[in-house]
Amino acid sequence: MKAFVSLGLVLLSLKAFSQTSFEKQTLSYLSLPIKVETMNAPIPVKTSDGKWNLSYTLLITNFSFSDLTLFSVSVADKNTNKVLNTYDSKDLQDYYIYRTLLPTPPRSTMPGNKFPEELTSGRTAVLFFWLKLDDSISAPSQLTHTLTFKNNPLIKILKDNVYDNDSNMVFKNYIVTTSNTQPLVISPPVKGTNWLCGNGPAYNTSHQYLSIRNGKIQIAQRFAIDFQKVDMKSNTLPNPFPDTINNRMFYGYGEKVYAVSDGVIVDIKDDIPDNVPQADGRIIPAIPITDETVAGNVITLKVKEGYYVFYAHLQPGSITVNVGDEIRAGQVLGLLGNSGNSVGAHLHFHIGNSDSLNDSEGVPFVFKKFSIKGRLHIEEIPINRDIVDFE
Repeated sequence: MKAFVSLGLVLLSLKAFSQTSFEKQTLSYLSLPIKVETMNAPIPVKTSDGKWNLSYTLLITNFSFSDLTLFSVSVADKNTNKVLNTYDSKDLQDYYIYRTLLPTPPRSTMPGNKFPEELTSGRTAVLFFWLKLDDSISAPSQLTHTLTFKNNPLIKILKDNVYDNDSNMVFKNYIVTTSNTQPLVISPPVKGTNWLCGNGPAYNTSHQYLSIRNGKIQIAQRFAIDFQKVDMKSNTLPNPFPDTINNRMFYGYGEKVYAVSDGVIVDIKDDIPDNVPQADGRIIPAIPITDETVAGNVITLKVKEGYYVFYAHLQPGSITVNVGDEIRAGQVLGLLGNSGNSVGAHLHFHIGNSDSLNDSEGVPFVFKKFSIKGRLHIEEIPINRDIVDFE
């Protein structure tokens, strides 16, 4: 679903001036000159913390000739007007909540590792929402958003033919409609106990990055999980370990990987060597990392139209299926490895709405059942850092 709010009309006659000419002029608009778009319709999904999760993203483009500074954001249930979440100016300094789009400086070069608030003229910013609702609250059918910007003396908003700049500039009632799609219910991709959900579903993990491919902006790995076998102290290999380590030291290396549902194999890659792991945590890839090799050895399983399951970083030569094979849930597909952009043996797992691992929008899923510290969870998705048992 894509929706947008059109640019307010500039009332000054735009003569043959350069943009620079306008940057220091006061201009009048009938409405705030921004465009807001919805990247995805959120699908409610039950998470292991007992909450309902709504994950979605807004894009905000500044079509004025002056900079805008987002001051606060609130989201409410349109039907009840109950405010569900608010981001204040401090929250909006969080890189994982609000940032301008590429090109951007590396996070390491930003003061305090924070991102600038300013949305410069012609630039687009992204707002990430991870709403968590109590189990007793039904997911809203529509969400309404209020965006408040700091006053800018170069931007005049007309209301009833008079200037209305006595308060912060406020953009109200941007509506996002939630999806009535049910998350896919699946079996586990691994079996046994003590599986750490590294970079699991959460607003602030490395999987929450924008994938810009073929003219589209998506979060392909929005609900991805890196499954890592751990011991009772949450270590992925015996600790302390020597200066030189190898793949077989990792508890999960060589574990079987299973089909999570019936489906058809639509793509495989099985010839990328495993990396040699480094004790200092560096990644030294066995072969150069490219768009074709970043996920290492991969299996893509089509469950149904719009649901493609991705298994990445598998052991080379371990894949037991071929493209076109019809697969049954629970069937062994290959072995967990350390190929591609991987620091140590793990299974990267996610589901997307197309057959391209990074050129797709990530979709939520729930497991039929799993346990955390002996507590049974039915049709939920684990969240970041959960350690789960699949019986």
